[in-house]
Amino acid sequence: KITEAGYRTRIRFLIFKFRVDTWWFGLPLLLRSLLLAFVPVFESSDGHIQFFMTSAILTLGLALHLVMQPYSDRYANCLEALELSFLIIILT
Repeated sequence: KITEAGYRTRIRFLIFKFRVDTWWFGLPLLLRSLLLAFVPVFESSDGHIQFFMTSAILTLGLALHLVMQPYSDRYANCLEALELSFLIIILT
C-alpha cells in the first residue's frame, strides 16, 4: 500500500523526509529518543552505567543510520551522522 501514490500523498506529513523504501525509519528514531529519555529511569544511581547505556544507544543509532541512509536528501543523511558522531565524541 505504501507504493500507491494516493496513499503516500495522504500520509506525506509523516514520511516526507524518508526514502520510499525506508518510510518506517521514524520508528527507530522514536525508539532511540524514548530509550535516551529512560536512561535515568532504568539506572538512577550509577553514572557509569548511564554513560555506557547512553553511549550504546547513540552508537547503535549511528550504526543503523549509516547502514540504512534513510533520508531522501544526501545532506540530511550526512548531517544526522555528524550530529550523532559529535554527541558520541562529546559524551566520551
